[in-house]
Amino acid sequence: MIFDAKQSAIAACMKSRGFEYLPEPYRAPDGEKNPWGDVAYARERGYGLNYSGEPDQGASTTTEDPPRNDISRLPPATRTAWQAALNGASVADPNAIGKDPDLVEIKTADGASYFSRSACRTYGDEQVQGDETQWMTAEKRVEDLANEVVSAVDADPRIAAKKRDWAECMAARGYQVTEPETAPEVIMDKVHSGQIAQPEARKQEIAMATADAECVNSVGALEVRRQVTAEQAKAVTEAHENDIMAFVELRKKAVDRATALARQ
Repeated sequence: MIFDAKQSAIAACMKSRGFEYLPEPYRAPDGEKNPWGDVAYARERGYGLNYSGEPDQGASTTTEDPPRNDISRLPPATRTAWQAALNGASVADPNAIGKDPDLVEIKTADGASYFSRSACRTYGDEQVQGDETQWMTAEKRVEDLANEVVSAVDADPRIAAKKRDWAECMAARGYQVTEPETAPEVIMDKVHSGQIAQPEARKQEIAMATADAECVNSVGALEVRRQVTAEQAKAVTEAHENDIMAFVELRKKAVDRATALARQ
């Protein structure tokens, strides 16, 4: 709802500046490509790898819709003006901070984000979400907290212990790997180095991924990760409840604005 309302506002802003902009359709985020510990998935699709030159066997047969706003055929000057109207003239240039009065920097734990007050994208955001600085600051804060949970989970000694158990299980099955996250690289490295051809790689991938998933379950790694994640999420949530609720309230107000705009 928020996304659709912002897209409509962006289109109206672009039209007022003499440009056509077609509202983009909402696309839900992709699900986890390789569900950790899912034996049935592993037996069917392995790690879900797609080797160069080989179609993804598990991919949908439908093709993704072409971009609605393809400006590649516009004259260079028009294309530049269109992009400046949508995103701002210098939003991609951090060196413009302090030089372009419309460019705003939002600092985060991972670096910084930028937006231009003159951009139609910002206009669309503010029509629905309210003040862009306030929204981006609150949103980035919640994202930082989510990353904090992930880091705390990864650093938990119980997770490290289960990784060792998993590695021992994999070794017993003939796979010398120490990190679940890097296991698919074993297959990809063999393909890229020419050690195995792609058809054989698919067989090895499925065999390894199946062993991987079975080991995850046999050592109880999923249960421990769920427990540790719940504990860390609870701790971070309780410690930063005000930050989280501030963004929740902003989202509620954005939904109210989006609903009102949809009725116009």
